[in-house]
Amino acid sequence: MKSTPRPSSSWLMQNYEKLILVVVLVLLMGSALFLLLQIGQGQKSLDEAQWEQPQGTLKSVPPLDTKVYAGLQASLDHPFQSSQTVSRLMVSELRVSCISCGKPIPYSAAKCSFCAAAQPIMINTQDIDSDGDGMSDVFEKSKGLNAMSHEDAALDADGDGFTNFEEFLAGTDLNSATSSPPPTAKLRLIRVVSNPFKLRFQGVQKLADGNRYQLNLRTLERTFFARLGDQIEGFEVVEYVPETTEGPTLILRQGTTTIRLVKGRAITQHEMVADMALLIDRSRLRQKLGDVFQVKDVDYKVIDILRDRVLIRNVTTGKNTSVGLLSEGELELLRGSGSAVGDGQPGG
Repeated sequence: MKSTPRPSSSWLMQNYEKLILVVVLVLLMGSALFLLLQIGQGQKSLDEAQWEQPQGTLKSVPPLDTKVYAGLQASLDHPFQSSQTVSRLMVSELRVSCISCGKPIPYSAAKCSFCAAAQPIMINTQDIDSDGDGMSDVFEKSKGLNAMSHEDAALDADGDGFTNFEEFLAGTDLNSATSSPPPTAKLRLIRVVSNPFKLRFQGVQKLADGNRYQLNLRTLERTFFARLGDQIEGFEVVEYVPETTEGPTLILRQGTTTIRLVKGRAITQHEMVADMALLIDRSRLRQKLGDVFQVKDVDYKVIDILRDRVLIRNVTTGKNTSVGLLSEGELELLRGSGSAVGDGQPGG
């Protein structure tokens, strides 16, 4: 039996799978291109569109009530803390014995809770002064001084001419020569002397050419009959006021100083004279009430003179300073330098 050859397959049948794949890829690429064109068209339409804003009125919004938040913030800033005497389960409270009954009471108790006896006042440890030199122990230890010796109060740690105690009082740094008290810290009162005003107004003589005002020296050694404008013992007679609450008054002037002499009365307002010394250069100053003087280019005015101190005022700042008497050590220092001083006691 003779066999016949099988006809070969067509090209389409042999490659139909590849053909289908190519068709699918073409369709996908066409879809992607179409989508890109649609997106571009939509974006262009959005860009060219005219949007209409909705019509409406603005409404005011009420302010936020912060009271609630302020209260919460305050509670955060200051959280509740129990006191030392509440719920002390694990920590014992510091107690001392009552000075009367001896029972234990809180350290800070002003009265005993058992017998009601008053307890001693608590001492502030910051103010303890063991050596009695005027400077607290805390201050002395912080500055390298001996809190158990009073001798270091008179020393000069930085060599600026002021003692440690003077710098302590002034609040300056006793270990720095560039930080020093004002020069009045070295001003001392030697004594106060009496210097009564030497003129007394005794009466008025009415003459044809004008009044004459009788002025006597307090020693009664001499009598002046002066007219207005006359110079008597360095004072000018400037005014006569016949009626004042104190009586007939004659007014004298010397420079910027005005003296009011009441008829028949000795003047006392300028009797006290302060004799002072500046320990920095050992110079002497003698001033009366109301005088203005200089210490290291600073102007001071005498506003009060007492037997044991002089009150002066800084003319620029208005700050008052009390000038006390010389100590025994300072008096010996002045005597040793050759300054002429008295016994350092108030005089009369």
